[in-house]
Order: sequence, then C-alpha cells, then structure tokens
Amino acid sequence: MRYLLIIFVGVVLASCGKKVAYANQLRDEFGLDNVNTIKKVQFFTSQTIILVRSKVSGSSGTASDGALVTNKNKEEDRITIQAQTPCIFEKFEATGEVVIRFEVGVGKTLSFNLRQQSETGKYFLVAK
Repeated sequence: MRYLLIIFVGVVLASCGKKVAYANQLRDEFGLDNVNTIKKVQFFTSQTIILVRSKVSGSSGTASDGALVTNKNKEEDRITIQAQTPCIFEKFEATGEVVIRFEVGVGKTLSFNLRQQSETGKYFLVAK
C-alpha cells in the first residue's frame, strides 16, 4: 500500500506543468496569436507587481506676520499582486498588447507588451 501511495504522489508531481515566460518564440511555436487558443493558457505573474497611485494637493500663502505657509496633503493607493498569482487572458489590443485579467470586474485588467529595444521577446507591464 505504501509503494502505491509513493508511486501515485510521484506521478502527480511529475505531471505538473513547467512555467515559462510568454514570449514571441513561445507564441509562434504554439500558435498563441489566436484568441481561442490563448484562452486555454493559464498565466502567472513572474514577479511581484506593485501599483501605486499618488495624489498630492496643497496650497501656499503668507501668514499675517509675512511668513510663508504651505499646506501639503498626499494621498496614496497601493495594490500589490504577488509573484505566481494566476491570471487569465482577456483580449489582444490593436497595438500588440496582451490584456490579462486578475479578478472579475470592469477595469481590473493589466496590459503587457514587448519593450522597444528588448531582444528577449518577453512581455512586460505597460504603465499608463
């Protein structure tokens, strides 16, 4: 019985897929430029993604004694997506960007595209 369990665990671990970076070579090799084909692929983030939105507001003026007075307020929103977070393909943009969804809802996607001078063919986050 013990050997059967060890064999079963070995088979399960051996059947786990290998994670590789989505790149032009991979896209061409497996025909992933078709929406129906790429929707079957499970994507994962390769590194932690931290999205930060900051808003700074304030005013400046002078006090009654002539001293300069400034008032600043900084508001910051931060979203962290941990490495190896699963995500799914949403759509292709006309610019060649690949739009990936991390959760359900309007605007809950991120776009990825090739870097201009990149020779690796890997896709990177597009900041807007």
